[in-house]
Amino acid sequence: MSGASKVVRMSKPTPPETISPEPTQGRPRSLADDLRRRDDQALTQLLRLRPDLLNPVPADLRALAARATGAPSMARALDHFDAFSLAVACVAAQHDDPIVTDDVIAAVKEREPHVDPDRSTRTLDQLHELGLTWGLPAYIAMVRGCRDILLAQSEEFISSALAQPELADPADAVVRAPQQVAISAAQNALESVRLIEALCRLWTTQPPNGLRTGGLSARDLARTADELDVDPTTAALLVETAYNAGLIANDGAADSIFTTTTNFDEWEQGDTATRWVTLARAWLLTDRVAGLVGARDSKDNKLAALSPDLERSYGISLRLAVLQELASLADHTSVSDATLIARLDWRRPRRVDPSKHAFIMWTTHEAATLGVTGLGALSPHGLQLIADPAGTNDEDLVVSALTVSLPQPVDHVILQPDLTAIAPGPLLPELARELSLLADIESTGGATVFRFSENSLRRGFDQGRDAATILDFITNLSRTPVPQPLEYAIADLAKRHGQLRIGNAACYIRCEDNTLLDSVMAASETQSLMLRRIAPSVVVSSASPTSVIDRLHAMGLTPTAEGPDGGVVITRGTGRQPTAHRPMVRLRDEAGPNERLLVAAVKALRSGEDTEGRTSTEEVLPTRPLPPRTPPAKTVSILRAAIDEGAALRIGYASSNGSTVEHMIDPVRVNAGQVTAYDHRGGDVRTFTISRIAGVEVIDPGSLPTTEQV
Repeated sequence: MSGASKVVRMSKPTPPETISPEPTQGRPRSLADDLRRRDDQALTQLLRLRPDLLNPVPADLRALAARATGAPSMARALDHFDAFSLAVACVAAQHDDPIVTDDVIAAVKEREPHVDPDRSTRTLDQLHELGLTWGLPAYIAMVRGCRDILLAQSEEFISSALAQPELADPADAVVRAPQQVAISAAQNALESVRLIEALCRLWTTQPPNGLRTGGLSARDLARTADELDVDPTTAALLVETAYNAGLIANDGAADSIFTTTTNFDEWEQGDTATRWVTLARAWLLTDRVAGLVGARDSKDNKLAALSPDLERSYGISLRLAVLQELASLADHTSVSDATLIARLDWRRPRRVDPSKHAFIMWTTHEAATLGVTGLGALSPHGLQLIADPAGTNDEDLVVSALTVSLPQPVDHVILQPDLTAIAPGPLLPELARELSLLADIESTGGATVFRFSENSLRRGFDQGRDAATILDFITNLSRTPVPQPLEYAIADLAKRHGQLRIGNAACYIRCEDNTLLDSVMAASETQSLMLRRIAPSVVVSSASPTSVIDRLHAMGLTPTAEGPDGGVVITRGTGRQPTAHRPMVRLRDEAGPNERLLVAAVKALRSGEDTEGRTSTEEVLPTRPLPPRTPPAKTVSILRAAIDEGAALRIGYASSNGSTVEHMIDPVRVNAGQVTAYDHRGGDVRTFTISRIAGVEVIDPGSLPTTEQV
């Protein structure tokens, strides 16, 4: 927030690198000097709170200090201050270096006498913890760039923020019955799984075309909404969620289509809770914003579903912030969107804009639609979801929490004379899939009503079912006899189905000389063309016209290519249409740096300080036989086991000059064919390409070289 009235410095600033030493002795001379004096726990906390400083891991603490004072990094750090803390930081910025912390606390107290001094102290500690100030507890210096950012805040903001040091209890809070919240959310979760499964099945048989820009046309989105019987906004959410979960994708062809991926086949085999968790995490951990569909971009073009233009950098962090704000309320409490907006504006005052407010409202609507919330309150499985957003726990507590709230699946329906079937609860997944093929869902809720019709039964016949198979399935599924009208409908359709035959053929051979056509079909050279006679003078083939013509030429025949109008055309070679590929959508990992990486980074920073000025370490390391060669699959297995157990490894690594060099590493993360590890040889965190690791073995931690040895 900024306004016309800016804060005024109390006096001319002194560069923090040259602050006067008279208040006390032994003060750090710079931020880098301050970082050197911090213990490993403090450095780890700094990197945990400011993960952007880790990419890549700085060479030493001097480099870390330089990166920490970059304007974009400091702005990101200040974005996490609530309104009161930001106001206190602004008051501190008005004082010259060295800043006497007691003077800042007194200045805040003078402005607002009711403010607890301990809160001001905590803010000053937070500034130091984030590397935005440095020095001794009583006398600190503020990084110059940080001061400039804070001085841009208005006096009006400082006064209003200090007047409200804590968030007030929401006036419109409503405490819901716990069971009602859980049941409502679970019902919506069940419905969202059903709708996305229906979406994927629809796009398997009727895939929409992709736009040249990569998105989905508004007409295809509207058609999908009609087929699913939802509004366009909900359809956009379902399409985006399925895409983010990797269940649908663009096939990448020149005339591209959106269709299901091989991931869908695996997903649909899971139980309802497991399938929902896949969808929920896909929604939570994507920077794509479904609410933007239909909005206008800077060029006044409408944004399309599945378009690359839906990505927003704030998507994941703000979506998590909305759910965490709901979690901060009393259990089973719902509040209005306006209250959520006001609370989040207080928690993140530097991020206040209309798009943020719209995003908050989209998030609450989407969370309710997908079943993360129930009756506006965070559900038990929603709480577990934000506690473990990336699914890093061995036991998925989200699945367990949702399973408890879901109604028990049933294995039967009750058939009605009006060609409907009532399922008194959610059907077992395999039964629901088969019944959805033969009947349309007419209504959902505590019970689901399916309706049989000629169109729905035709789907079953089109998928290879016959009348006997369909009747057997319905008879075994129903607790009541099959009504005669349904039996008649199945029998009647069975008589008419398939009277007209339509198939695929890449080309045909037409010849009035039946004897010549007989010889062509009998020739050994044409057997691979899979010729099939559909009339006395017509043969079809799945091979391309060019392939058939070339084969007949090789037999000494002189065929002629024919156009759609029967006229002779000049044949030209054509390229093969590429096979549709089905890419997997990758989700961004918002879990933050893992603890192992933080420990390795601190170790590397310390090592960089200890070995400053050293030019080479390879000569001082003892020589020994390289580890025995291991195949890539075993290498990956050993690396993953070492990460789980916290073990150190010795590897033989192929260098760029062709030689194989020994490294002792503490592996941190395996991803995309690479392993990130702390390298004892170089004293830094680096990435090794797994295919270049010739051999690997677990080593005794006692055999690792010390800093002095390195």
